[in-house]
Amino acid sequence: SGKTSILVAIWWVFTNKYPDRDIVVLQATATEIKDSIINEIEKFLSNSGYEVGSELTCEWYIPRTKDRIIHRGQQGGTFFYPITDSKGGQRTRGISTKNKLSLVLFEEAQKNKDANVVEQSIATFIRQLDMQAKMIIVGNNETIGHWFIDFVNDKKQDPDWCYIYANCY
Repeated sequence: SGKTSILVAIWWVFTNKYPDRDIVVLQATATEIKDSIINEIEKFLSNSGYEVGSELTCEWYIPRTKDRIIHRGQQGGTFFYPITDSKGGQRTRGISTKNKLSLVLFEEAQKNKDANVVEQSIATFIRQLDMQAKMIIVGNNETIGHWFIDFVNDKKQDPDWCYIYANCY
């Protein structure tokens, strides 16, 4: 989709601008990570002529577990984490990466069970952000009464957050 293409472009910019920093991509559950932006990034890299594979010797290493992307010779990497386990319990508490973070990307945030789960994940990673880092929360509009609508409306009022409405079809 249009949103995913934009997120891949953002990932590419941050990967190249901050090669010594890590990137974290979050999805609601482990199942959704397998169908996440990692597939689009892999396609982008392959279509761009890069060597991509599940062998450590590849220029861009993406293991079969689809839990990370490592660029050979680069200090920073991209790591994919589920926010919750199958029972809805928090899984991001205590996670830290080897390097400071340049980007934290929440994909399909509305698929989480509530705002508290997302806020707890924000708290986990906000302490690890580099000074120039960005935290991007992406989600789809839901029906009236869904927690994500209230979450977005609250963030719109917060001067520390920037709201961007993207109508991508």
